[in-house]
Amino acid sequence: MSLLLALVGEEVVGKRFKHHSKGYVKRGHKVLVFNTQEQADQFEEEEAQALASAAITKAKRKPVVVKPAQVVNLNRVEKQVQAWSMDVDVRLIADAMDFDQLMRIQEKIAFLQDEEDVELLLF
Repeated sequence: MSLLLALVGEEVVGKRFKHHSKGYVKRGHKVLVFNTQEQADQFEEEEAQALASAAITKAKRKPVVVKPAQVVNLNRVEKQVQAWSMDVDVRLIADAMDFDQLMRIQEKIAFLQDEEDVELLLF
């Protein structure tokens, strides 16, 4: 019986073999071996909790900064409106907080500039 134990690594109990199962966890190019599967499961749970608490701590340290999608320079838009001889008061629109109309004006100016650039390229 000791010869069988030495060759197979298992104890013979009657006609059954008593397995000494191990627990395995793969991390990257390494395999972590634990004495039991319960220990491997416990390790994974503790690791997940540690990662979650580290992420929470990191998130608490960083202030949330929301960046604007676009910035409109009112002085620039006002100069462009004057250059294109448009009958629009940019300051009045900005004071009225009609930002949709301000964006439409800026888009119209951009369209006009693109058209002018195309005409210049054709000549």
